[in-house]
Amino acid sequence: MVAAPSREWSVYRELASTVETVIHSSRQEAYVTQDLETTLKKFRPDFISLLQNPVTIDHRIFAYS
Repeated sequence: MVAAPSREWSVYRELASTVETVIHSSRQEAYVTQDLETTLKKFRPDFISLLQNPVTIDHRIFAYS
């Protein structure tokens, strides 16, 4: 079964948002790290898939832009 495109992107958006929040937080607040752990557990299969199949960018496309 293939995931719907909107759900697939929403997973990555939520992961990216959570990671950005952790990176930009000035202190190691408990709720921030707990939120990261919860999100990673929730989307574990998606996160592992992203790590195993990273997006590759063909830099030749941008060379003549």
